[in-house]
Amino acid sequence: MKKLKIPLPFMSFCGIYFGNSLWKSHFRKCNLCKKQLEIYKKVKEKEFEDNWSETCACGCGQITKCQNKYVLGHSLKKVYSDPEWLRKRSDYMKTKNPMFLSKTRKKMSELERGVPRPQTSGDKNPAKRQEVRLKISCNNSMKNTLYRKKTLDSLKKYYTKSIRKERSLYLKKHNPSHDKVILEKRIATYSKRLSEGLYHIKNNWVTGYYSKKDGTKEWYDSSYEKEKMKFYDENKLFWTKRHGIRIPYTNDEGLNTYYIPDFIVMINGKIVIEEIKGWIKKDDIKKAQIAVEYFRNLGWSYLFYLGKNSIIQEKLSYIHKE
Repeated sequence: MKKLKIPLPFMSFCGIYFGNSLWKSHFRKCNLCKKQLEIYKKVKEKEFEDNWSETCACGCGQITKCQNKYVLGHSLKKVYSDPEWLRKRSDYMKTKNPMFLSKTRKKMSELERGVPRPQTSGDKNPAKRQEVRLKISCNNSMKNTLYRKKTLDSLKKYYTKSIRKERSLYLKKHNPSHDKVILEKRIATYSKRLSEGLYHIKNNWVTGYYSKKDGTKEWYDSSYEKEKMKFYDENKLFWTKRHGIRIPYTNDEGLNTYYIPDFIVMINGKIVIEEIKGWIKKDDIKKAQIAVEYFRNLGWSYLFYLGKNSIIQEKLSYIHKE
């Protein structure tokens, strides 16, 4: 059985007045209070046991102590196997459980039958009353079909293509996020981190990590890149996507941006840059032409592969010959 928690006196037995929190530090210094406190606790426990008269909540008839609702030390196997104890406990729980009270059961049956609940002290807020809520919903203008039709007709003029185009152009001019200088700074930071392999883009195609034979991992953005990675490893070629190569160019919108090729590969001691695409878009042709000029000056080869079979596009590629 647990020990009774007896509140300590605010004045020590040696005559010093302080709070309960200072008893521990006082015990280290005063041996008189230690002895007197043990006697004090025994007296208080006896008084508590003599005055306590509440029976155990399980219905066994024993007197509970230490402010507990159940007598500790019950043998559950013996108790639950006794039908008389189970009957007493069920009768006791029916008196304590609110779900067994007749008032509660009556309220629940009324709710099931749809009987309106009378206003109580908790319904002082008028917005929670049923009649007030009905009045608010009836006067709601958005539920009125005529009002909704009128508002939608008045807003139709703001949804024409010409007005939307003017609005988008206005936002591009006045919104700081559309400012050319800010956009170019963002593109420069993003492209640098992307070329170093710090961004892993998840798109609608097959993406994930490819484990190389040396234990490192590389991110692929499509199934074509994944097959190319396997081909490099099978032929024991050195390759990586974390090359840090960025080719500056100006796009159709007039922004200074960068083109980042897919792979850098070492073939027979020569550096080859490779690009793999499933299909050719308008921007890809411009990027490939810029890349050909860029790598020609460096003396590197640039190969542009297309489709599942990786067919080299000769017009968009450059093979360096010494």
